[in-house]
Amino acid sequence: IDNKDIDRLVDWLKTYPRLTKGPITLEFEEKFSRWLGRKYSISCNSGSSANLLMLSALKQGNYLKNNKVVVPSVAWATDLAPVLQLGLEPILCDSNMDDLSADLKHLENLFAAYTPSALMFVSVLGLVPDMDRIVKLCEKYDVILLEDTCESMGCEYKGTKLGTFGKLSSFSTFFGHHISTIEGGIISTDDKALYELLLSIRSHGWDRDLSKETQEKLLDRLARFCSVLGMTTSYKHFSRDTLLNSKDHRDQDQVHINDMVKLMEKILEHMGARIIKS
Repeated sequence: IDNKDIDRLVDWLKTYPRLTKGPITLEFEEKFSRWLGRKYSISCNSGSSANLLMLSALKQGNYLKNNKVVVPSVAWATDLAPVLQLGLEPILCDSNMDDLSADLKHLENLFAAYTPSALMFVSVLGLVPDMDRIVKLCEKYDVILLEDTCESMGCEYKGTKLGTFGKLSSFSTFFGHHISTIEGGIISTDDKALYELLLSIRSHGWDRDLSKETQEKLLDRLARFCSVLGMTTSYKHFSRDTLLNSKDHRDQDQVHINDMVKLMEKILEHMGARIIKS
């Protein structure tokens, strides 16, 4: 950030613009995605939060086959902290002396012994690891590759930018990094489902940043859920004569109620509720 950047920021502030997330945020995310070569990017308050959001999305989206996550021994504190915060089990991997990233021999031993769900891989100090071998190991052992690229923004492996090899990647736009927002971070991915899940998590579960298609699906599901409650609770409040005015009507309604109860039980079980039948 130089004097011209500060002057432009001051001029922009003098227009009394919207200061929270708005169209310019989306423009920045889209521009970063094009520069990196990925489909989607999500901005947040720091690279550390980006790491937390990546793991949280995998956990909430049921992408993890177990709770084990490998983290290199040479890493930032917030590569390890999210694993602990989310109740997952960290497995520390030795680092090599060439590029300071994970020691690949030890990494494969850990993969074989623990069959972890994910690897939080860190590219240290702008050094470029052997990404071909890392990707092959993750594919061989069915491990989700997450790239912490906070210290290696713009670095390339065989002409391909770091941060494009994993399912998700994190970046920092803190003051000292190549692209700076003073404070900030970015997550990038090619997975639309994970992208929309990350948007929702970033907004505390709200759907306001999701696509119209996804919002409509959520509304449809909610409407059906509400209808189930309406059908079952209405019988408690309306008169029997009005709702059950004939034997045929009564029999049909009883079948409908039974179907709705079964559907309600499935929905509640999916939500994690325990059904106790008398």
